[in-house]
Amino acid sequence: MSEPGNVPTYQQLLRILEVLDKEQLDCVPTVYCSATDEYLPIDRFVFASGKNQVLDTDHPYFSIDA
Repeated sequence: MSEPGNVPTYQQLLRILEVLDKEQLDCVPTVYCSATDEYLPIDRFVFASGKNQVLDTDHPYFSIDA
């Protein structure tokens, strides 16, 4: 898995997902926010549009409602 402080790429994330079993793959993708000590479900997987001023167009990202 990834090391603390090591931000994985989507290629590395794919390799991590490939080792999960069926039960794990059926789980809702979740992120942990250490600032609030909360686990939050990922609501959407989307691609940046030309309106996004931070990411390049078509850059994939996860969205959460916090």
